[in-house]
Amino acid sequence: MKDFKGRVAVITGAANGFGFEYVKEAAKRGMKILAVDIEGDEVLRCEPVAKELGAEEIVCLQADVSLLEDTQKIVKCAMEKFGQIDLLINNAGTGKGGTISNLPLRDWEWMVYANLMSHVYMMRQVIPIMMKQGTHCNILNVCSIAGLITSNAMPGYYSTKHAAVQLSRATQYELEEIGADIQISIFCPGFVQTDLHHAERHRPARFSDPTDPYYQSAEFFASEKASEYVVTTGLPIDGFGEKCFKAIEEDQFYIVTHPQYDPLIKKQIYDRVDGNNPDLRNVGKQRKVVESGDKDLTGRVAIITGAAYGFGKEFVKEAAKRKMKIVAVDIMEDELAKIEDVAKEYGAEDITLIHADVSLYEETEKVVKTTMEKYGQIDLLMNNAGTCTPGFGFMIPLQDWEWIIRTNFLSHVYFMRQVVPIMKAQGTHCNIMNTCSVAGLITSTGMCAYYVTKNAAVALSECIEYEMQEAGADIHLSVFCPGFVRTNFDHADEYRPARYAHGDDPYYESEMFKKGKQSAAFVIGTGYPIEGFGERVFKAVENDEFYIVTHPEYDEHIKAEVDQTVARTNPKVVSIGEAIKDVTNLPGGPLRGYLKR
Repeated sequence: MKDFKGRVAVITGAANGFGFEYVKEAAKRGMKILAVDIEGDEVLRCEPVAKELGAEEIVCLQADVSLLEDTQKIVKCAMEKFGQIDLLINNAGTGKGGTISNLPLRDWEWMVYANLMSHVYMMRQVIPIMMKQGTHCNILNVCSIAGLITSNAMPGYYSTKHAAVQLSRATQYELEEIGADIQISIFCPGFVQTDLHHAERHRPARFSDPTDPYYQSAEFFASEKASEYVVTTGLPIDGFGEKCFKAIEEDQFYIVTHPQYDPLIKKQIYDRVDGNNPDLRNVGKQRKVVESGDKDLTGRVAIITGAAYGFGKEFVKEAAKRKMKIVAVDIMEDELAKIEDVAKEYGAEDITLIHADVSLYEETEKVVKTTMEKYGQIDLLMNNAGTCTPGFGFMIPLQDWEWIIRTNFLSHVYFMRQVVPIMKAQGTHCNIMNTCSVAGLITSTGMCAYYVTKNAAVALSECIEYEMQEAGADIHLSVFCPGFVRTNFDHADEYRPARYAHGDDPYYESEMFKKGKQSAAFVIGTGYPIEGFGERVFKAVENDEFYIVTHPEYDEHIKAEVDQTVARTNPKVVSIGEAIKDVTNLPGGPLRGYLKR
């Protein structure tokens, strides 16, 4: 967007920090502004400042962007008052520190909805408006440097910001695919003197419980103090608003203002390709070397989710071969019942079947409680359950966003926050393996919510691995990131929970949904044979390998995305089909060493 005068900007989180700077810059350019913040009194200060700086018109609105109905109120207000939206700045967000074991679930939920779903809510309403206008429009999503790197301090913040980055990339690709004249930008700053450390005063009532002992704990106060320190000692905020608006003028996708992070961004992504285990920086602690005897899984206890089909079924077979005690979990009760005979055929002597929907926290509690009551320990957790709905992120139903986020991402949180303390207390060598898909390492079109949640799952796993390193815990994580394999993944609708039923939503009769299902069936049906993947994953877990990336044909795609980030060049869409061509006709034969990585 070159000419801002008289055009309309909707800015969330406008009362403080970057949001307030954006209001100033929009005002200088003579824009009409809708300034939005959860703090109704504070956002009013935008009006006199904006008018003094030249705003044509400004409206201040109180709203909580983590609520769908409040985002609907925002868009309705903008359209009733101004009749158009030319610039959307999704700036509102929050961040809370805490470990996987002690950070309350309400804080995880708060960050998911404030940092990710607020972007989904706003874009799915605003993009159709912008497309109908037929003029060049822009969207700026504030994502943080935490969306490009991972660390040990704030797993909820880092993983949800990674999700926001991938949502932005995937949506940009979708807009290009349909020829929409809308440019997305992502702002990924490092530490700046903002209002982020005052998140508590912006906490919505539904995410609040002052009686929770965590909020009176030493861990909570230490986290708050650390957050205040890094923010208050960051760079002065002056000039960042102008930097972002200049990037918007140039339709620049990446706005990465702290070049000192570039080597770290590059190293972390290249480690994924090269198979190097992530290492926590500046901790000064060495991971315990695994003794050969510790690799013996005989008699140890494994929880395997999504166990009835595909990879989960292969993992059950491998655990059975190793004479492990197995807890097989799946939402498909009838199919799960067949797994007992499979496990016994491969040598299992003790297997427990639990019908459960891992997208529900209480169901994961049931799994962990049953396991501990029967076996008294957990040595291997395999978070394998996952799901997907095909389609553009701004078009698929919100209930599918909920389903996919809770199954692909929050289920990992649910299990790990219960199982990690158990593993620590055991004091034995333990492992956690999260199935994340190559979609957790790259971005493409067609399955936006899947890419977003799988990227979040990879980032979460890296953060928890760093956390275990810092704590000196003998718990090692792995992420399994395969490409297309002949699993049951294209039949996701068959295990859709009743609360996410299609109902009368017309999307499920749309061409996008029907063609998406056909495409999923094709790429899965023509993928690699599943035989051998279970063995490959178990060998990696036994050797404490973090990255299990089995399809080398994606390596250049993975590297290209980080190179674009560091170079600040706008990303270019590469479809999965272009990345892999014909999987049955690759140089060197269909297997091409895919199990040797």
